[in-house]
Amino acid sequence: MIINHLLYADDLILIAETESDLQILLDILGSWCTSNKMTINTNKSKIMHFRNKNVKTNYRFTCNNNELECVTEYRYLGLVLSEFLDYSVTAKYVAKSATRALGLLISKFKSLGGMPYNIYTKLYDSIVWPTISYGAAIWGTQDYASINAVHHRVCRFYLGVGKYTPNAGITGDMGWLSPYARQWKSILTNWFRLNSMDNNRINYKVFKWSYIKIHHTNNWHHKICMKVPLDISYSYSTSERKYITNNCIDDLFNDYKAVWLNNINREQAAHGRGGNKLRTYKLFKQTYNTESYVNNIIIPRSHRSAFAKFRCVVAPLKIETGRYQGIVPNERFCFNCINQVEDEYHVLMSCNLYEDIREKLFTKIFEINPDFSEYSDDNKFCYI
Repeated sequence: MIINHLLYADDLILIAETESDLQILLDILGSWCTSNKMTINTNKSKIMHFRNKNVKTNYRFTCNNNELECVTEYRYLGLVLSEFLDYSVTAKYVAKSATRALGLLISKFKSLGGMPYNIYTKLYDSIVWPTISYGAAIWGTQDYASINAVHHRVCRFYLGVGKYTPNAGITGDMGWLSPYARQWKSILTNWFRLNSMDNNRINYKVFKWSYIKIHHTNNWHHKICMKVPLDISYSYSTSERKYITNNCIDDLFNDYKAVWLNNINREQAAHGRGGNKLRTYKLFKQTYNTESYVNNIIIPRSHRSAFAKFRCVVAPLKIETGRYQGIVPNERFCFNCINQVEDEYHVLMSCNLYEDIREKLFTKIFEINPDFSEYSDDNKFCYI
């Protein structure tokens, strides 16, 4: 079976393995257009040579004596494809579209004066994620920084923190499923859909051909079967599909949480320069989950923002602001205390400036938890 063209609405794609074969198809198309008194828009018609980086065509393709431009990228059905089939290029364009969708979510958030965590999550799933997941069944077999960047921006906006807040801090407090795991849900849903198709459909035949080639090329099917052992000859029941999909997502999410835990416990910053900003965060946060202050509908957004900044160590304390002034960490002193570094522990546990507030706070905590007075200072700090 040879597939040399694809038709979708008013789009026409011609496919050939060689330059000469493609030119023959263009000649046929040009002849048909002439016979039917139609013209081809050469501004919209492009040539794409899918290739390895060490191979390039210099052939000049024409249609009705009009030369067609060879391009390195082309948008087809809303997805941008590159000449090397580098899906990171596709993901970047998807991320741009998702950023525009995020703007709509932010606008809605501001117009309503804020919204609860569950509503914000639902709108993210309904407005932003569908834009991200478009075509993810094909390009989503890898983890992309551009997609994660959109996900992190969504988290930062809700928590009310700046762009320099460590990603591990904001994702750990929001507790959302990772984008990569969600991408694989789209992939497996598509795989099972194709596997259950009528065997005479072209989609299924291409699907089967891809499966046969998994031992000879690093194609889409190969990437899937390296992670999930699926058999094209087996007919999966609904319960089996659900079980396999959930297991895959759980495994990917557990891997993500393991990396997250490693990031918050590392001594050095991820880029290798300086210490880990989450030096305090790791003292009280070792489990990836949605924190109660994030899901609390009573806390005003300004309070949630202040709390998130304090937890994620980006509050305007000297330990943080001093890095931008070139002051070494052990000399970032509190303006009120002599030779005392102003960090989160100092503010909560010992700074004289907040003694009256601290006394009220401790009294209130003791009413809730009588054992609090028996805690060590470190345990009190983590409890607070």
